[in-house]
Amino acid sequence: MTIVGARPSQGKTAFGITVVDYACYRKGFPTLFVTLEMRVAVLMRRLASGLANISLTDLRKGNLDEIAQIEIREFSNRARKAPLYWIDATSGGMDVRKLCTTIRRYCKQYGIKLVIVDYLQKIHGTGNHEKRTYELGQVSTELKQCASKTGAAFLVLAQLNRDSAKSESRPRSIHLGDSKQIEQDADTIVLIHRPEQEQAMLFVDKQRDGEVGCVAVDFDGSRGRFTMHREPGQ
Repeated sequence: MTIVGARPSQGKTAFGITVVDYACYRKGFPTLFVTLEMRVAVLMRRLASGLANISLTDLRKGNLDEIAQIEIREFSNRARKAPLYWIDATSGGMDVRKLCTTIRRYCKQYGIKLVIVDYLQKIHGTGNHEKRTYELGQVSTELKQCASKTGAAFLVLAQLNRDSAKSESRPRSIHLGDSKQIEQDADTIVLIHRPEQEQAMLFVDKQRDGEVGCVAVDFDGSRGRFTMHREPGQ
C-alpha cells in the first residue's frame, strides 16, 4: 500500500489521475478508482484534458476547434476500451468495511491490479471510536489488509493535517492525518510539495523495499497533471 499525502490544493487528485493515465490507459493494467470527493464526470474530464492535450478551461467551456474535437473523439474511443472501473462514493462517503467488500468483488470480477482511493480521510470507520485518530487508524489498517488479500497495488491519497499547512518547509510523514497507524501500515509514503506553481517535489519518506529520497516533477495546472521534470531548453 502506497500513501500519497498532500496539503489541500497541492494536487493529490491530479497525481491519482496521472497514475491512471500511465498505468491504465498507456500500460493496460485493470484499474479501480474509488472517488469520495469528486464526481466521476469531473475526473473523466481531467483524464480527457491530459490525454487529448486540451486545457480544462476549454473543455468546461466547450472551446474546441476541429483538431480538439478529433482528439476528444479519439479519447472517447480509448476510454470505452480502457480497463478502468469506478466506485463513486461522493454522495455520502462509505464505511471502510463496505468499501473493502466492494473492492474485493471488483478485483475478483475484473482482475483489478491497481486500486486508487481518493481520499483516506473521507472514509468512515466502523464502530465507536474515542478519537478521530483511532478511526483513521482502523481505516488505514483495513485498507492494508484488503490490499494483502486481493494482491492488488493500493495507491491511497491522503490529506495532510493542519500543522503541515502552517509550516513553510516541506511536509513530512508525521503530518499524515494525525494518525501514526497510517505511517505504520504504509509500505511506501510519497509526499507532494509544490514550492512553486509549476514545479513540485515528490518526497519518498518511507519505502519498505527500496530507497528514500526526492524526485523533481512538473505540474501542469491547466491540464491537472504531473509530468517528468524538464530543464529549460529540453
